[in-house]
Amino acid sequence: MPKQKAPPCTKAKRIGNLIVFECQDSKIKQGVIKIHQGGDRSRRLNNPGAVEYGDHAKEHGAIGTDGRFAIFPDMKTGEEAHKKLLQREYYQRRTIRKTMYKYAPKHENNTEAYIKFLEKSTGRSADTKLKDLPSGQFDKLLKGIRRYEGTKPPRTLFAPKDMASYIEDVASGKASPKPRKESPARIKEMFKRASRSAIKHHSGGTH
Repeated sequence: MPKQKAPPCTKAKRIGNLIVFECQDSKIKQGVIKIHQGGDRSRRLNNPGAVEYGDHAKEHGAIGTDGRFAIFPDMKTGEEAHKKLLQREYYQRRTIRKTMYKYAPKHENNTEAYIKFLEKSTGRSADTKLKDLPSGQFDKLLKGIRRYEGTKPPRTLFAPKDMASYIEDVASGKASPKPRKESPARIKEMFKRASRSAIKHHSGGTH
């Protein structure tokens, strides 16, 4: 039996320590929400390159923000947005080192460790300009950044769309984290975790 495709998602936002996507399942003709919980921040947002929310992200498929970084509908879209970002002339004419000083500034990251990780990933000096990287090594640079930003996937669950408002009420303290009777059993644990606590952010630069 072929694997069923996940319903397309058109909006997303952070609610407490969860990322909640609004999706449409055409097969059952009703809205659903997809919930991402835990895992690394970049994976929770379908944003493996930690692309900040802004014009570039919106032009390349972002459907929301967690307050700083873009949320994409799926990993493929997030990967493409990351690739297109580093293909811009702004980054292409810079070296790996200068790119990372901008991408992951020292006041938020151990930038030197990040640069050394990318040198090892690409096999090239940090003084190499991005435009001088052969396509294969440019791909290694992208993959290196994605690995450094985090590889642990979130837990993913689906629920009826009308549960979104309840989750938000729990996160804001307006409701008790006790699932309604009609709540799917598999998401009970999530209601206990949907609290006021902010996401444990992974630092990233202005990009």
